[in-house]
Amino acid sequence: EPLGVGNSGFSLRNVQSALRALRQRGWERTIFLTKGLIKRRIPPVDFVRSFFDAERFYAPYFKVDDTYFTVDDMFWHYEVAQRYPWFRLPTFEQARSFAFESNPARLYREIGCVLPFGCHKWRLREPDFWREHIPFPDSHSAEAAAAIRRS
Repeated sequence: EPLGVGNSGFSLRNVQSALRALRQRGWERTIFLTKGLIKRRIPPVDFVRSFFDAERFYAPYFKVDDTYFTVDDMFWHYEVAQRYPWFRLPTFEQARSFAFESNPARLYREIGCVLPFGCHKWRLREPDFWREHIPFPDSHSAEAAAAIRRS
């Protein structure tokens, strides 16, 4: 079962909804930080620094085995989509037709042997699957070297 959808390494977003979520999150985070400062749970230097560091300011923190993570995929899935009912993510069925990251061979079969619009982390997740469907130039060819220089 998938964790969720919304991988921001390869995604399309409704800009207005994303901006609305970021503004709302900003107000909530400001209130949270201000209360922390007043109750002396947040040192004044961290309070001030958080407003100049966007990653720190917007970052949700997820604790897994005593480790805190800040990942924007999780931000959109957990912090935004689950907190704001008006923010919609695609269903798993819709998302898998848009792009694959994990289990591409299985997903390919599940959607009727059709390639998705795009792929993410193809070099890390079953690259042999992608080589069967997408012609890659030989890495030692002049064509490959020219393509690398252009990118």
